[in-house]
Amino acid sequence: MPLSCTRQEIAGISGLLSAMQLQPNGLEALADIDFASLEQLYLVGSGDSYAIALMVEAYLNRCGAIQCRAVQSFTFLGLATDRFSAGSLVVVISASGRPSQVLDAFAHALTTKARVVGMTNSPGSPFAQLSSRMLFTQACKKGMPTQSSSATLFLLMRLAERILQAKTVASEMTNVDIPHLSQDWENAQWQAWLGTHAEAFFSRRVVFLGNGMTWGMAYLASNLMACGPQIEAHFLPIEEYCHALRLNQANQQHLVVMFPEKEEDQLLCASIQQRLTRQGALSYCFAPPEHFRAHDYLQRNMLLLFQLSLTLAERYVAMGGERVTFEDMK
Repeated sequence: MPLSCTRQEIAGISGLLSAMQLQPNGLEALADIDFASLEQLYLVGSGDSYAIALMVEAYLNRCGAIQCRAVQSFTFLGLATDRFSAGSLVVVISASGRPSQVLDAFAHALTTKARVVGMTNSPGSPFAQLSSRMLFTQACKKGMPTQSSSATLFLLMRLAERILQAKTVASEMTNVDIPHLSQDWENAQWQAWLGTHAEAFFSRRVVFLGNGMTWGMAYLASNLMACGPQIEAHFLPIEEYCHALRLNQANQQHLVVMFPEKEEDQLLCASIQQRLTRQGALSYCFAPPEHFRAHDYLQRNMLLLFQLSLTLAERYVAMGGERVTFEDMK
């Protein structure tokens, strides 16, 4: 996962999303599906793909028009085939398309009665060869998972919009405000905080908190810390952080980053921050703007996390650190 490729792929996110928004459909592989008759939607993947699936699961279940479940690939392999019907749609996501348990999950899904579609960056990959019903993200992924994650979220949110429209449920506009995509990363308050406390990501125990759609964001953040700057970061639901006594244990060795989704989350996060300050811990809270649109908000926060992971990874390498990659584990 070269940092030079990661830098280029992050720089290309705005252009890719702009191009995807200009495409009238993007879901041609699903043209024969009656979305109004769907009863269950399964989003299957591992790693960052699963994190994206968690975000879309929370969004769709909040809308209430269809039962949506994000499932990790290994867990999906344990689901009996008879639990799926013709009213089920299974989307299996593999950015790289390489042989893995995601490929095995795709093969398993194809043995059920469900409608099944794959999603990948990689035409011609072993994953793409399993079925002709395939959605291609058009993203690049030679570096850390960044551009491919943005494109995956875009296609899944477009699918969500199509389902909601077919079921005559009001949906948000799913287009992304491209000119303001970097707004959260460039925020002066955040940049000032990061400039002062970047070292804390390496010297303290890092915890990411989220709730609802942003629970997947916390999961994604933890993965990106491992992929880029080799930081072992934990992730928890906001409420669980308080309930399971982690808050009581926080001290000068902790850094907690919060992604509240709703106003109630923000109130709880404000209370958490007060406790953390008294106990000597560092924290930062990314409060969503008023009247935000889900897809736009998620894309902006994801881009912020991509930039953060790259910035910290470059700092880690500059300090003499060596990064472990997937290839090193073969």
